[in-house]
Amino acid sequence: MAAPWNVRLGRISRLMLAAHLTGCYYMASADTLPGAPAPRKTPGTTLKSGSVVITDQFEGGKANRPVVSGDKHFQLTGWDFRVRLTNTSHTPATARVSCLWATDGAQQRQLYLHCLRNGQWEDVHARESERADAKLDRQTDAELSLDAGEEIYLVGPFWIPYSRLSAWLQEKAKLDVCHVSSIHRTPDGRDMWVATITDPAVPEAEKRRLLLLGTPQVSEWGEVPCAGAIEFLCGTDARAAEIRERWVVDVIPYSDPDAAVNADVPNQLFEARAAAEGKRDCNPNMRALWRWLEAHPPDIAIEFHGENRLKPDGRYNRVYANVAETFEAKRRAALSARLRDALISLPDGSIGTNLTPDTWQDTLAYVLAQRLGTAAFLYAVHQRYGFQANWSRGVEALIAAVEAAEL
Repeated sequence: MAAPWNVRLGRISRLMLAAHLTGCYYMASADTLPGAPAPRKTPGTTLKSGSVVITDQFEGGKANRPVVSGDKHFQLTGWDFRVRLTNTSHTPATARVSCLWATDGAQQRQLYLHCLRNGQWEDVHARESERADAKLDRQTDAELSLDAGEEIYLVGPFWIPYSRLSAWLQEKAKLDVCHVSSIHRTPDGRDMWVATITDPAVPEAEKRRLLLLGTPQVSEWGEVPCAGAIEFLCGTDARAAEIRERWVVDVIPYSDPDAAVNADVPNQLFEARAAAEGKRDCNPNMRALWRWLEAHPPDIAIEFHGENRLKPDGRYNRVYANVAETFEAKRRAALSARLRDALISLPDGSIGTNLTPDTWQDTLAYVLAQRLGTAAFLYAVHQRYGFQANWSRGVEALIAAVEAAEL
């Protein structure tokens, strides 16, 4: 008989607390970060003011209608942008960027800026002010120092370039515990990679299957916690070894590789039901992903999303959504409920919404639960915590899910 929910949460909370107290933050591997993104073929935007050039002509780039506002001063619209700033002069320069954005009606939000400089992520100090605009009611201003000839990337949502992540996965594939394969070749000629991590000495028939994947939404950053989980599972940590002995873990960092490179690719978040029903007019990448999932059905699935909302009291919020109500079998419903509680037990955890038929029935998590019996969840990592914390959160969510499933 399973322990009461408060006992289960206490065990999982103690596990995560112990990890933090011992300094086990699952640091990002240094070789995942260096290296400039590859250029993209689709047209982008490039502007110059003084000695500073701003462009989104690289994989994952998105400039959101940039304009020149003054000397080395640029204006962007919205929060989901990724731009490169380059100082073309032989002397240092200071670039200014003003971001116009909206609080999204009743949903309080916060704009957090991050900078990729010399292969390392850093938070950007910014000033926020109100605007007399019914739609774009906030303005965030930042100044960025650039050395002579230096280039940096200024982003709302951070990311790992598709080309860099692809090369990194091929290095992981050299390990005995990690097999990397391509689920599908996209219409634009990119591979949808899956890293399958397990102990090859233990027969797979004796194991359960867990799926981690990044959101297809280009404005969010699910590849970061996915990469963190891969790095952990391929490492020497004793907990990773135990998981490999008992589980097959499939990790799909980019569930839409084309969207990862070209920000104007249509969002396939609500394409899963059409794909499962075999409709030919739905996104071909989702169709291929669903065919693979039917052949490799997971017991548990966590789809990582991104978040920048605040709670009504002004605190930051991570959103979790579960599909326990889709299950008829009590055993499966109980597993889903335990996993939900485990995710909530992580720092700053709370339920933002449940996956219900009226809103979420076309998402992959809902269709996985309904058709394959998977305990499936959306999990949103929060932008304010930065790259390193959300890399670690992928590991924490993995451990919490496994611990809850094995109670």
